[in-house]
Amino acid sequence: MINILYISPSNLTIHINETSRRNDERSCNRFTTTIQSDDDYSLYNTYAEDATVYFKQHGGVDIGKIELKIPDSDNYDDIVKILWDPNGAQQFDGNFINGKFVRIYSPNLVMVQLRSRSLVGLAQEYLYALAHKVKVSENETIIVHASANINDHNDTYEYGYRNAILESANSFQTEIESEEDIRNGEIVKTYINLFGCIIKKEDDCVNLTCVNSIDVESPNMEDLILKVVKATKMAALTNLKNIVENS
Repeated sequence: MINILYISPSNLTIHINETSRRNDERSCNRFTTTIQSDDDYSLYNTYAEDATVYFKQHGGVDIGKIELKIPDSDNYDDIVKILWDPNGAQQFDGNFINGKFVRIYSPNLVMVQLRSRSLVGLAQEYLYALAHKVKVSENETIIVHASANINDHNDTYEYGYRNAILESANSFQTEIESEEDIRNGEIVKTYINLFGCIIKKEDDCVNLTCVNSIDVESPNMEDLILKVVKATKMAALTNLKNIVENS
């Protein structure tokens, strides 16, 4: 086992544990297989031209999918950078607050912390997720995020999280030295079963296909309303079209 801990020039603490890295890569490779499956989806809504949302059920859990066409294939690299940047959602999601890398296992395998304003109330919420970027070819990239069982010393949430979609993520466990507001339970802990995007460069456009299954702990909220919340979060991706067109 190799353990390395050092501070980069940007003062980012980088953790590399060779055993954990191999386990995470195996899990994330399974994630990419899951995102590419397009079986059993039903049309939910069309939010804008060339932007359609679908849903399907997997083990009692909703999985949403959005298909988006962005003009001009020259936007491909910018879209990949935005979706990989932990603060990239600030450019297209008005409810997103900030994000950061908390661990880097390799240039394409990291752990992130993301904070946002809740869509089901006034509270601030946060999550930790493993993120993996796979360059399939010169014209195709897959980016996947998924929560695992991460102990961040938030005693408000004593139970262990289990990913309802990606069973392989449940084999990963680790501990994070989180910020004071998290440890004190001042913000709501959430999870993402799966968020992944296939970014594909075509001759005259970029095709973006993203799937999303967020774990929203709202026992008093009807499933129909929860689906609206999840669809709204995905629909924020349509703002990417305006961003890259005006850049």
